[in-house]
Amino acid sequence: ILFTPGVAAIYSLIISRDKIQRELNISDIFHMFKNAIIQITPVAATVYFAYSISYLFGDAEIGATLGEYVQSFNMSKLQLVIFFPVFTTFLGMILPGSSQIAIFGTGILGALTAVGINPLLVAAILPAITGALEGMTPPLALAMYAAMGIAESDIGETSKLAMVWVFAHLAVAILILAGLLPILFI
Repeated sequence: ILFTPGVAAIYSLIISRDKIQRELNISDIFHMFKNAIIQITPVAATVYFAYSISYLFGDAEIGATLGEYVQSFNMSKLQLVIFFPVFTTFLGMILPGSSQIAIFGTGILGALTAVGINPLLVAAILPAITGALEGMTPPLALAMYAAMGIAESDIGETSKLAMVWVFAHLAVAILILAGLLPILFI
């Protein structure tokens, strides 16, 4: 996690050296990094702490416990189909999607399979309800932050538009898991 941003920074310096109008020296590089650190630090800290939390949850075996706990509620298929996508949306606010799958994947798969949903369908939709949603739900919303930087937009307007996407994404995921949208490969 800590090595990749450094490699990306060095690579960006190498490929952008032709774009710089004047000679680039050590002092200029220092000032570029000094100015950029203010923008990079919050995102890097968010990612670092999210992965730290995921390791903590993994060591505490929260995923298996969650699966058993949710199954003890004896929820219907429709209730579980609504519960898990909404649950992973809230988890996406603090955990990366890959961590959600690693920690909670077995519990989600077990609970949804127990109510009659095809395990292949559950496994196929897990990245969509974890990884895609964590990229758009603040404060971890790394995809949204990248989009804001490219579009040069403010967080308020972007968050409103992102919520439209999140709710539409949730609706489609719920409809697929409920069997109301046809899936050709199953």
